[in-house]
Amino acid sequence: MATLRVVQCTGRVWFKETRRRQLAEAAEKRQKESTHRGIKNPEAVERKKKKQEEIEKQAMSTSTSGGGGLRVDLI
Repeated sequence: MATLRVVQCTGRVWFKETRRRQLAEAAEKRQKESTHRGIKNPEAVERKKKKQEEIEKQAMSTSTSGGGGLRVDLI
């Protein structure tokens, strides 16, 4: 790795801010990679997850408002 020499005071501040930004971007990238490890198409997985959550939410709202529940038939 090349060494960067900073001469002026304002240059040091710029270098620190740039380095901080680079470290933050690298951390975000690592987190994203670890979240989607082993998944070929993470966007499709997210879409399916959101769709499933919407279906569950809709099912919960219809079951509570309709007075539904389990139906029991006595023989």
